Amino acid sequence: SFDEFDDEPVLDVTLRPGDVLYVPAGWPHTTDTLDCATDDPSIHLTLGVDTHVWGLDAVTVVDAAGADHQYRGFTNDAPADIYWNRLRKTLPCLGWRSDDSSHGAIAEALQAVTTDSTFDAAEASKKTVKHASKTTKTIRDLYADVVFRTTKGATPATRPAPHFARLEKAMDGFLASLGSPIAASSPFSVGDKVKAP
Repeated sequence: SFDEFDDEPVLDVTLRPGDVLYVPAGWPHTTDTLDCATDDPSIHLTLGVDTHVWGLDAVTVVDAAGADHQYRGFTNDAPADIYWNRLRKTLPCLGWRSDDSSHGAIAEALQAVTTDSTFDAAEASKKTVKHASKTTKTIRDLYADVVFRTTKGATPATRPAPHFARLEKAMDGFLASLGSPIAASSPFSVGDKVKAP
């Protein structure tokens, strides 16, 4: 709850049917259904893309490419401001927001992490945009399948599996495209039970 914070909330709003509120990743927030608002059921849907898991942050790209940076091998020990604002910061202009001008912004964010003069940030940016596009499409398909049940014969327990297999396959391909030595034995590998479509 907001009682845990010293400051007043930045926003205190009541949403109406059809309203959408964007809350940036990591932003402290709380929600509540007003008892007096209506007797009708109230639901909310949270949509998100875990940028750190699917390689859409700067340090993942730089590490996968084998480029040096100040915190290589101990990224989690970096000071919080560097960790969140440079290393793990979500790369700009990805997914549905990307266009031809995105490459420069992404290359700049990647270059800000590395101390390696041989790192080709422009090439890594192109590969990242392609990977982000696949990731965004797959997550969109996952949400659509959950809501509209597009996979015939799937149960609620099995419905997400092929989508996560596609995400894992895309991540492995992305790591390999950057020359990552961990791609073949990636923790994102699917295993024998679920195969990507």
